[in-house]
Amino acid sequence: MDTGLESILVLGTTCWGTGGYSDIRAGMNVTVKDENGKLLGASSLGPGKPSGSSRCTFEFSVPDVAEANIYSIESGRRGALSYPRVELEAMGWSLGLSNGD
Repeated sequence: MDTGLESILVLGTTCWGTGGYSDIRAGMNVTVKDENGKLLGASSLGPGKPSGSSRCTFEFSVPDVAEANIYSIESGRRGALSYPRVELEAMGWSLGLSNGD
């Protein structure tokens, strides 16, 4: 998950959300559900790392997720984003989220 620099605080080699994005920080819950809303897996954001001059990147991994046609990924209170299985496969099961998506 990326968040724009104007909404983050950077301290050395780490960063986190501020203001309206203060919930975006290491430990924020991430869930993966199928097209029927069944929970397939959960994780949390790792430490924020400043990337470039205007981003804070948080990595997460959700291992051993069951097969589904559509995957709904939600972090904290940010709302869910849905992706078809074929799209995630084409992206190598790696995606980037940023504020405003």
